[in-house]
Amino acid sequence: MSPERLSRPAFAVLLVCTGNQCRSPAAEALFRRELSDSPCPFEFFSTGTRAADGFPLHPLTGRALAARGIEPPEHVSQRITPDIVRLADLVLTAERVHRTVVVELDPSATRRTFTVKEFARLALSLPEPPAVLEAGPAEVVSAIAGLRGRVPGSPDDDLDDPIRGDQAMHDRVVDQLVTAVERCGDALVRGCSS
Repeated sequence: MSPERLSRPAFAVLLVCTGNQCRSPAAEALFRRELSDSPCPFEFFSTGTRAADGFPLHPLTGRALAARGIEPPEHVSQRITPDIVRLADLVLTAERVHRTVVVELDPSATRRTFTVKEFARLALSLPEPPAVLEAGPAEVVSAIAGLRGRVPGSPDDDLDDPIRGDQAMHDRVVDQLVTAVERCGDALVRGCSS
């Protein structure tokens, strides 16, 4: 989705990888499925830190999604800009290097930018409801940001780039995204009231 078409007051989640052809559009599609029935309105869009505009979803990533029951999205790659970052309430990246690029583009995004695996890992340490319940997705993001430095880090917070890999590699990355997106989605909807 073009960020210009985001409709407020939806909670906007930006997914970021390098070329915006594999990991970030796959994450976008998985989040759309995961949170399609959420009582909160969410918007999802994706970009790449070195993306060339106008390229479609990688066919092997499309096959990996289809094998998991997700219709591969019609997708057109786009490069990240500071304006796109500013539209996002939450930025989830494929790798720590992407997180660094996001924060360099917009330093105000520091507390709302995570790798997707980092956010999923930290979400496991959130207090049990009702501590975050009904606080809104933004409060969930703030609570997870507050866990940085208090919860041990992990060298496993990056997703491998499958762009030059075979089908098995694309499948493996999509499987890792499925797990991470489920955990992220569970955390975000804790801030939604039904």
